[in-house]
Amino acid sequence: SAYYGIGENYYSESEYENAIAYFEKAEGYGGSDEYISSCYYNLGITAQIDNDYNKAIEYYTLAGGYEKSVEKISECHYALATSYIEEKEFDKARESFGAAGEYKDAPQKLISCDYYEGHSLFVEGKYDEAAPLLDKAVEIADALEEYHPHFRTLVEAEDYLRQQADNL
Repeated sequence: SAYYGIGENYYSESEYENAIAYFEKAEGYGGSDEYISSCYYNLGITAQIDNDYNKAIEYYTLAGGYEKSVEKISECHYALATSYIEEKEFDKARESFGAAGEYKDAPQKLISCDYYEGHSLFVEGKYDEAAPLLDKAVEIADALEEYHPHFRTLVEAEDYLRQQADNL
């Protein structure tokens, strides 16, 4: 098929979006379906390098399991979650760490979301909002049998400071 040949030319020049258009027109001719998956995978890599994790996740999903696309999706969710913590968008961070599954230390990072949000609220003087989040972080850490002494110390310190503030 002529479409297949044109798709191959675009693929060899790393013009993946154009290649996809022609491989789709080739309708399964030769290895066009495999090429389409490869194009989406490569577009995902490019988006990930550019820190456009949402776009990368979209491309890796379209790659349909090609190469390590499933692992790459988890990797992007993890990176997104980390950036959300820096931006203090803790609900989005929790969602992304959850979507990352077992990638790296994502389950432990879920604990950190409560901790960081609680700490952020504490620093802003919102003690009543901070306390339940910090307590939850300690609870989850205990349930996972993770030792996080800084959680417990911070909770104890914040309880003390909250009591001092109440006495003023």
